[in-house]
Amino acid sequence: GHITPGGMGVPCLHACNRSVPMNRNISLASRDPLPLDREDIYKGMEEIGAYLDVTPRDFQEIYAHAYKIARGRLLSSITAGDIMHVPVLCVAEEQSVRDLVIFLDDHRISGAPVVGAEGRLSGVVSESDVVRFVGGGETVTVMHLMHTLMRQGCVSGADLEAPVGSIMTRECVSVGEGAHLGDMLELLRTRRINRIPVVDAGMRPVGIVSRTDIINAFLIRHKVNYSENNRIF
Repeated sequence: GHITPGGMGVPCLHACNRSVPMNRNISLASRDPLPLDREDIYKGMEEIGAYLDVTPRDFQEIYAHAYKIARGRLLSSITAGDIMHVPVLCVAEEQSVRDLVIFLDDHRISGAPVVGAEGRLSGVVSESDVVRFVGGGETVTVMHLMHTLMRQGCVSGADLEAPVGSIMTRECVSVGEGAHLGDMLELLRTRRINRIPVVDAGMRPVGIVSRTDIINAFLIRHKVNYSENNRIF
């Protein structure tokens, strides 16, 4: 489904925009504040060097609340429009699977939005869809696929001239440019996806946000906070 341009949303080889390979090993799940013990707190208070009229328990509670507030501010201050890749590389529904494979390989990407009539988003397609298609519709690993192809003399029974529209995922998720970072994190986590197309009011792709883009956004903001304030939030 689609979440409107002000918030979150859903779903020729041509550039309708840019992307990068995804790191599938990084978890983007929300985390609770870092737990502190009394020794951590005492050492921290000693490093400040000034008199503080608070107990370690008070400090723990203040830290937990401040962390939650700071994290919420970060997640709501960055939007899809701030970090998306533009222009986004799109695939047309009528293009063949063969063309799709060449396209993904040439651009070193693992997936792309699929557009239909008038350039509107109609789905997404990834290397996993190609692997399932070539493997006969099964959910297979790349190694299983390679083993199958070797047994068949590296000849697949799949019709590589089939249209991309026949293998893409139609029920895709997209967001508008105003979607908050926190919303996108939740989508990636709950939907178990690696990228989110960013669309305009007409459902035309204007960018794409990957897990790597979100991680980079955290790192850049982290670095800015440290350099400007000489401390990390």
